[in-house]
Amino acid sequence: MRRYRLFLFTLVFAVLLPACGSNDSMPPPPPAPPTKPGSSDLTVSGKAFYEDKGYDETGFTGQMTLLPIRHAVIELISTDTKLPIASGITGEDGAYEFKSINNSSRNGGVYVQVVAENVGTSTSPAKVFKSEANQSLIVARSPIDLDDSVSNLFSPVNITAPADGNGVGGAFNILDLFLKGGAFIKKAGFCPNNLLTTECIAPRVTVFWEPKGTALGGGSSYNSNPHRIYIHGGGAQQTDTDEYDDTVIVHEYGHFVATEFSNDNSPGGSHFLTDNTQDIRLSWSEGWATFFGSAVLGSPLYVDTMASGNGFSFNIDSPKSAQIYTTNEVSVSSVLWRTMNQISPTTNTPIGFFPIWKAFTEMTTTNLTIEQFAELFMSQNAPEKAVFQSVLQERKIEHFPDSKETDGEIPLVVGGGQHHTLYREGVGGPFNDEDAITFSVTSGITYTIKTENLTNGADTFLTLDTPSMSNDNANGASYSSTCDTCPKNDTTMLASQITFMATTGGTQTVKVKRSPAAPPSAGRAGSYDIRLTSP
Repeated sequence: MRRYRLFLFTLVFAVLLPACGSNDSMPPPPPAPPTKPGSSDLTVSGKAFYEDKGYDETGFTGQMTLLPIRHAVIELISTDTKLPIASGITGEDGAYEFKSINNSSRNGGVYVQVVAENVGTSTSPAKVFKSEANQSLIVARSPIDLDDSVSNLFSPVNITAPADGNGVGGAFNILDLFLKGGAFIKKAGFCPNNLLTTECIAPRVTVFWEPKGTALGGGSSYNSNPHRIYIHGGGAQQTDTDEYDDTVIVHEYGHFVATEFSNDNSPGGSHFLTDNTQDIRLSWSEGWATFFGSAVLGSPLYVDTMASGNGFSFNIDSPKSAQIYTTNEVSVSSVLWRTMNQISPTTNTPIGFFPIWKAFTEMTTTNLTIEQFAELFMSQNAPEKAVFQSVLQERKIEHFPDSKETDGEIPLVVGGGQHHTLYREGVGGPFNDEDAITFSVTSGITYTIKTENLTNGADTFLTLDTPSMSNDNANGASYSSTCDTCPKNDTTMLASQITFMATTGGTQTVKVKRSPAAPPSAGRAGSYDIRLTSP
């Protein structure tokens, strides 16, 4: 009988508590608890693990790995009262020990449970709840009650949170990824000046996930007020579960980091990887979150799996040729990733995460975009400016003066066009560029001058001196600075046009600048073509 009891103690088990799953996931009922007093000098020790799933660009590989549940709350529970007798924190290797515990005031019988909560000196304190409606913490426990009325030493009592469809391993995978993210920030070694700490320690974030549970809005997301992350667990009709999609989880954590350590105010909403016309604030926010996840995990590969096999993946180190401009989220994440891995001409080593993190945390203006980041990064890292500019140009981001700024403007001709950027260097720059372009007219002839092929968030405004005319949007629309539904940054939406009849011949000048009434979805710079036509 003693050998049988010892064999049970050394097995590795994990289950949900009754409220966490269906009856199918529960072990057989434990034997009735003993009625004798428990031990006055009880010691229980062991390790806590969770099952992790391996994946590649095609999805899950089927490889399962046991990983330690690190820095999580672990509790010794009385079978008699169902209340904790003692609690502690698991170590880096998942180890725990309850030593010299007095349980003699209760009937014998205890079990151990690990809670999906990390606290104390954790680099990223977090709790994983089942849902907003059912705010109980996810736990994994040993299903066998330990009879401390007959023995006072139990070791090892190991716990494993399983990764099967009803298991809670996903909660501890989420928790561990947050630990990695927090440790990565702390290692960066720099915090914004407005924080009262020399170390970057993230505040608590609340997470909602449970097996077969649905996330807010039907998918994984982040809510900045309060700090809440929703990880999709997949309902009865759902196949897109995210608890083991590491890149998805750390992406959402990246949004949390952007809110806490920078000044992100993305409008959110639906977004697509192939969209080059995004709100420039959205492309920055999503691009940052994807880059941050890749930096934490040390891989440019983003993978979102689905049980149906219809998941997707992409590589921010080698994005598709069409993923370009400041208004595409993959383009933004690619710029950040490739910049981090470029060789610095001063150190002959990769630029690394720190310079990017420093500029990111010092962006204090509203409506943050990659434009503001680029200016701050280049001012703080002058030796790397040329390298950074080359990375921008890989994604067709023209964050530099056009050649006409230095070589002089070239007159427009009828039927001809020119390409310009709304960017300048020196006094008044970079976001106060105004291009003054001349062209010749003949009296009595009607001319149309217009901007077209707008990219990188450009919003143009045309001014003509003779006759005195101006135009913001050729389509006649106007947008407020707080537009709820802002226009897309496509090639024509924010373009400008003036049509006039020349009353005298000679030389005219058209001036092009960023619209003073540009919506917040547009950039402060950008690129455009200008064309002069006549019937």
